[in-house]
Amino acid sequence: MSLVKLIIDGYNLLKLIIGSDVLCERERNRFIETIARYSHKKKLPILLVFDGGPSMYPQREKHNGVEIVFSGIKESADDYIKQYVQDIPAHNVMLISSDRELVNFVNYYGVDALDSQSFYTFMQEALLEPEVRPMVQKTEGAAKKLHPEDVDQELDELMQEAATFIVRKADDVSGAFEQATQQKIAKKERLRVQKIKKL
Repeated sequence: MSLVKLIIDGYNLLKLIIGSDVLCERERNRFIETIARYSHKKKLPILLVFDGGPSMYPQREKHNGVEIVFSGIKESADDYIKQYVQDIPAHNVMLISSDRELVNFVNYYGVDALDSQSFYTFMQEALLEPEVRPMVQKTEGAAKKLHPEDVDQELDELMQEAATFIVRKADDVSGAFEQATQQKIAKKERLRVQKIKKL
């Protein structure tokens, strides 16, 4: 699966975090910084959409790798997001919003959505995780290379043969049809889960 792009309904998530409908520019700027840190850490492209802005029409800017859009006076962030999802492939995009009407709209176009509270939990966990750096451990001496006389040819052939042999149970055969049906139904849900795991 290709990289998932997150479309975040900015004020929907920010109001949940702040716990108030009254917001100031300082809170919004701190929120943008937090989203940028998350985007960098998870290596996820993010489109952050806010209502309003200084212009009549949508205005775009980039901040530490996060694409920010102010929808302008003529349309809402929801209107901008609705138009955006109609113009892009749905398979590699996920909306972050708790706005039911917006979620239903994007679902109609095949775009998955995650509610703001769940995303906020994922984001907090990701930002609290320490950076994992690969450790290089020095060992004494070099790796030992096996010589032909050290290899048991008969055991090697037996292992290769066993690796290709699959034992079938009666339940496996009778459940094959049921499993195939579940796989078809669950494919869309599995793709959604794969997107969420990247958060």
